[in-house]
Amino acid sequence: NDIVMRMVETLAAATFEPIVAQLVVTYGDETNRLITAVDITGTISKKLVVVELKCGYPDVASARMDHVLQLSISTFMLSKTSSIISELEEASIDCSSPRGMLLYADHSGASLVELSPEQLRLGEPAAAE
Repeated sequence: NDIVMRMVETLAAATFEPIVAQLVVTYGDETNRLITAVDITGTISKKLVVVELKCGYPDVASARMDHVLQLSISTFMLSKTSSIISELEEASIDCSSPRGMLLYADHSGASLVELSPEQLRLGEPAAAE
């Protein structure tokens, strides 16, 4: 499939090394728990990278706030899933400040948008006052 090949090439050009796709992460306790899946988890230079895949969008100009928020929340939830973080750290992956990327793909190509650390913090709960 041409679209899949473009996505693979785009991630490879960013020196992204995939670990797993559709990684289930949770947040909360037994009675109030959220569950989601991180689209693609991998590394760049042994640093944790979370990728949110968005199909049907022509280019990075399509980046929308809801996409940013979704990636931010997924990244936050992954960072709080201690069993997964422990496994990644045991594999010498730096999980201290995960990077987040939106991967846009359609028939015309694929492109990446890296979120700033500030954008990635949008999904974190507000600090208690």
